[in-house]
Amino acid sequence: MRIIILQGSPNKNGSTNILVEEFSRGAKESGHSQYPKLAYELGKKV
Repeated sequence: MRIIILQGSPNKNGSTNILVEEFSRGAKESGHSQYPKLAYELGKKV
């Protein structure tokens, strides 16, 4: 299964980031493809 994880908090050292990292790790260990994305960076032009 492919999982897209949207993180809405811009705080890269906060509890939301810890939750996303742990969820991502669990998904990977279960054999899923995971793609964490920072929602606030999606609208930025590079």
